Amino acid sequence: MAKYAGRITLLLLVLASLVLAGDVTGKWKGPLDGGEGDVLVTFKLDGTSLSGTMSGGESKPFPLTGKLEGDKISFSVEFEWQGTPMKIMANGTVTDTEMKLNIATADASWSSTMTAKKQTE
Repeated sequence: MAKYAGRITLLLLVLASLVLAGDVTGKWKGPLDGGEGDVLVTFKLDGTSLSGTMSGGESKPFPLTGKLEGDKISFSVEFEWQGTPMKIMANGTVTDTEMKLNIATADASWSSTMTAKKQTE
């Protein structure tokens, strides 16, 4: 019985980490710190892999890829800004209703924070 205790504990920890994060699938909306307007992020979760889009203001949605491990979320978005290729990296924490992110360009020339709320509609 003792040899199974370690396995059971590990299984419970894995299940607890999945419950903590909840389901991030769907739309999330919130402003960048100090920014005008909202950013819209749409996620689809497949296991721990994320896909979806990110857009802000009048911009078209840009594809994103990332991962979710427990309540830790990270993703990247590649796009062009005034003809220059850019990559944004985001990481933070997520609950069933709120996501807090640190966002920065891959070259660290710009950064911000964002708190987004899960949209119900």
